[in-house]
Parts: sequence; C-alpha cells; structure tokens
Amino acid sequence: MQKFITIKTFTFAYELAVLKGRLESEGIQCFIKNENFSQIASLYSNAIGGVQLQVLEADIPEAIEILKEGDYLNAEDYAALKNYHAQKSAPHVEHKLKWFVEYKGIIIVALLLALAFFIWYLLSLQNNMKG
Repeated sequence: MQKFITIKTFTFAYELAVLKGRLESEGIQCFIKNENFSQIASLYSNAIGGVQLQVLEADIPEAIEILKEGDYLNAEDYAALKNYHAQKSAPHVEHKLKWFVEYKGIIIVALLLALAFFIWYLLSLQNNMKG
C-alpha cells in the first residue's frame, strides 16, 4: 500500500487549486491535508503545518517535473523532494520537527521541576519567617 507524501505546502487552500488541477489532469492522484481547518481558522494555518498538497509516493518523480514546469519549487524544496525519492526517507524539514517533538516532553518535565522547586523554596522562606 502506497502512502501520500507532501510535495508542497501552502498557507491557504485556494493557493493550490491550480496546481492540484494540473497534477490530476496528468493522472496523478492528489490529497489535500488540513484543507478544512485552514478554511475555518485561516490565521492558524501555518501553526498546523499549512495546507499540504500530497501525492502518492510512486508519483513523486512526475509531480516534481510538473512543479518545476510551473515554477512552484524553489531550490530547497526541490532538493528535499529529490532526496526523499532517492533515499525513501522524510524530507529534512521533518527531522527538525522530530527533534522538537522528542525533546518537548523533557523540556516540559524540566520546567515543572523548576516550578516545583521554586514553590518549595518560597514555602521554606515563609516557614523560616514565621519561626
């Protein structure tokens, strides 16, 4: 079973309508991720990763060519997609996100411990002043 891979991210759903139509006219099946949310709460679109145009993994080479023809890809996007297709690994952008998700729990625990220690310190100062 093939999976859908994000090939281009937009802020608003209407920005990808022409590109989606172009890809589908070439027989490439597309999926738009986060489309409904971006229409309901457009100011938060980028916070959830934007509106993502996805194609099947097998269609990536053909989709890349169509994106290049339409001048939809900058050099960084192009390199990431070519790298993904060549290595079958996530584009470099996902590695940064993965790091954040892995360490977010550690950061939250450290902040909670610091807060608990601060509260304990204030309470011990209060007890020393009473006694």
